[in-house]
Amino acid sequence: MSENNADSSYTYGIYVVNSDNMKFLDNSVSSYSDDGRRYPAITGLKFEGSSDNLIENNVVTGNEAEGIFLYKSNNNSLEGNNFSLNDESISIVSSSFNLVNRNIASDNRLYGIYMREGENNFFDKMIILNNG
Repeated sequence: MSENNADSSYTYGIYVVNSDNMKFLDNSVSSYSDDGRRYPAITGLKFEGSSDNLIENNVVTGNEAEGIFLYKSNNNSLEGNNFSLNDESISIVSSSFNLVNRNIASDNRLYGIYMREGENNFFDKMIILNNG
C-alpha cells in the first residue's frame, strides 16, 4: 500500500488485522480535509496481530489517540515516519521485536512513545521533541 491519502477518517485512517509481510510506504494519514476542516480519526495507523510489515516514510498527523498503534504485532519495521499532533505518537502494546528507526515524534499531546507488555523492541536514531 503506497502513496495513499487517508484524510478525515472516523475510527482508523488505516487498520490492518492479521496481515503479514506487507509494505506501507509514503502514505498520508491526516485529520484535515481538503476544505481545511478537522475531522480526526481515533488512530492513524493500527496494526493488530500483524507481523513482518514495513511501515516507512508515512506522515501521520492530528489523530485523537495514537499516530500508530501496534497491538500484538511483532517483527515490524517503522522507519522514516513522521508522527505529530496526535495524543500519542507511537504506541506499542503486547508487541515484541519491532524496529523503530529514524522516526520523528513531535508536538503530540501526551507521549512521544508509549510502550507496555512487550520485549526486545529496538529504537534507534529517533527525534522525539515537544511531547506532553
